[in-house]
Amino acid sequence: MSIVTPCYNAQKVLSRAVGSVRQQTMASWELILVNDRSTDGTAAAAQALASQDPRIRVLDLPENLGSSGARNAGIDAATGSYLVFLDADDEMLPGFLARLTSLMTADTDVVACGHFLVSPDGKVKQRSSKSKGMLLTGEAVRAGMTGALTPFPWDKLYRRELFEGLRYPEGAHRFEDMTMNVALYARSRAVKVCDEPLYRYYVSTGSLTWGRIPSTTDTETVKAHLEANLDSRYRTGAFAPAYAAMRVLMYLLVAQSAAISRDRNTGKRVLSDCRKQLTYGTVAQAARIAPVLAGGAGLLKLWPTAFAALYQRYAARSYGLG
Repeated sequence: MSIVTPCYNAQKVLSRAVGSVRQQTMASWELILVNDRSTDGTAAAAQALASQDPRIRVLDLPENLGSSGARNAGIDAATGSYLVFLDADDEMLPGFLARLTSLMTADTDVVACGHFLVSPDGKVKQRSSKSKGMLLTGEAVRAGMTGALTPFPWDKLYRRELFEGLRYPEGAHRFEDMTMNVALYARSRAVKVCDEPLYRYYVSTGSLTWGRIPSTTDTETVKAHLEANLDSRYRTGAFAPAYAAMRVLMYLLVAQSAAISRDRNTGKRVLSDCRKQLTYGTVAQAARIAPVLAGGAGLLKLWPTAFAALYQRYAARSYGLG
């Protein structure tokens, strides 16, 4: 079992994440802390934590590669049969490894669980994927594209062999998790999903997800990576509506980040870019399988101020952001 944790300026929170691994009921694991050229005391903190447990080792990257590059370095160094990704500011619950491993049967290649979301105001909510149970290859790909499976890497256990010849797309700051999961699902025989919350995810306004506005360039970067690593049959024909829904979802997420940004000028520009990129043809195709996503895209195109206002209220209520 290999656990990969990308670390960038995580000095204040890293001990919590590492402590959650050391408290696992399953004892057979290796934890790879990938210091992504941090500018605070992360390097020293990681080395200090590694000195306390021989199962922990540290990789110091010579340059900052971003979360994708850091994960790739960890994958390259991993020796376990299974891979898990833990964010440096989050924590696993004690039964995370044992429970997911118990669900990884001979015909399963990915196992996903539920999680607790902790907002900046301390409120805790339980969340999980909309799809449940055993999903065969095509079902999992479709669920990943439409958002019915969570886009995260940290609530899942993967067979390491799925990553042979496949790595996270470097250069994108968002959506690399979502598209990478879709590519992995296409390589999987089945994905098993349970509701049980086994991970604690902390929303931080300073994180990559919440602390910056992604650009429409991010969507094009990950889209190109996915097209290079996903068989065309999962992008055309019966899968065309799901593929369109994924593109709609990515632009909606960009627009949502823009809507809650304190940088109003950049936010307005990015919202405008999203409206241009979302064609009515793509929205109409997505509506065949994901009408809610298509409705959100329609609102963004026709009434962007209403879209922004609605999402601002939703973000405040759901994530404690405002």
